[in-house]
Amino acid sequence: MVVVKWGLILLITYTVLPTVLGRTFGIGCLKRLPGGERQFALTFDDGPHPEYTPQILEALRAEGVRATFFVLADRAERYPDLVRRIVDEGHELAVHGVSHYPLWFLGPRRTRREVFQAARNLEEKFGVRIRWYRPPWGLLNLPAYLGSWYLRIRPVMWSHMSWDWAAKGSPYQFATKIIRKMKDGAIVLLHDSGETLGARPGAPAVVAQALPLVIRWAKQSGWRIVTLSDVEKRSFQARWWRWWDSLGTRLVNSKPVGEPGRCIFRLAYRRYWWWPRTLRDGTRLRFGDPVAELHFDNALLESIVKDAKNEWQLSLRYMQIARESLPILAKAVAEDPRWQTVRVIYGLSLLTRGAERAGFTVSPVRPAWLRWLATRYMQGLMRGYHPQGQERLVHGIQKLEAKWVYMSPETLIRLFGS
Repeated sequence: MVVVKWGLILLITYTVLPTVLGRTFGIGCLKRLPGGERQFALTFDDGPHPEYTPQILEALRAEGVRATFFVLADRAERYPDLVRRIVDEGHELAVHGVSHYPLWFLGPRRTRREVFQAARNLEEKFGVRIRWYRPPWGLLNLPAYLGSWYLRIRPVMWSHMSWDWAAKGSPYQFATKIIRKMKDGAIVLLHDSGETLGARPGAPAVVAQALPLVIRWAKQSGWRIVTLSDVEKRSFQARWWRWWDSLGTRLVNSKPVGEPGRCIFRLAYRRYWWWPRTLRDGTRLRFGDPVAELHFDNALLESIVKDAKNEWQLSLRYMQIARESLPILAKAVAEDPRWQTVRVIYGLSLLTRGAERAGFTVSPVRPAWLRWLATRYMQGLMRGYHPQGQERLVHGIQKLEAKWVYMSPETLIRLFGS
């Protein structure tokens, strides 16, 4: 009885414990991307396949999207040209094992061959760095779990199960099912082979035909499709500020303006709680007046930063998105009943020169302690969302102060309503 008890404990420690830590709690594994950025990753398992992988690659190439392919090493040996095509077309290569054996039934030596030796062979043959490993069926064992920390090949799970290996019906129906369940930061599990246990023959062909529908929906809705390595590793400080900003967005109940991904502004309904103020157009703001509190969509701004190739392009893109967003804001204020009763639209900003040129009234934050807090908070957001936020603050941006910016709805509609 004692032998059975200890055998059960060892079995759970070897198989169940690492799987629960990685798959359920995401400890030591990647199971979803950072939220707040309207992005998701397409990942493909079990390939390459001589019929389906080219179809999927062609669909991705036609839409200009990259994905992450978790290949089986024995298939990579059989179809090296397909693997080279995956790499040459800019997709990310990752390892799915040698022959799709569940790790729960493998000892340490076989695990080493299935995971780490397979990764090294792929690196040597195709000249890439293998950073990711997805265990078949999502089942980890202790050697793979601990070895991934030491050898820096991180296990990857998924957060969006597409059930594509049993895909039936039309590509439109399958695409609709994926879109309906899409969440920010999702890692979508797909397959480019239909020869593993439980797969329905021909299912990957449905996936290949549905991909353009999913990708076009994503582009039209302001989503970014990324590879796993596109998501940069953030410092603890940056992650903390992003979490705090996300919490603040929920607490103030700010609402996006216009269609997602098109407007940099969010609005929250408030009562004015500060001293009386007169705007440039003569509008008088008094304590207790209904106002629309202006916030930025920081995730959208960050996506602009990532897409810009240099500072000049970034400045132009900022001006472009601001010019596009102000008419959207004006239309929302004019037509949405939520904002038609507000007296003033106002918010905090570090970069007030452009706001003043656009017609906003700019005034300092008082008293001094509140100005100090507001400035530090907004600088923290810059650290959290801007890839070079810390460096820019060190090199002089810390001299900028947070200021209030105000504009009446009438002025906004007059300047940008048409």
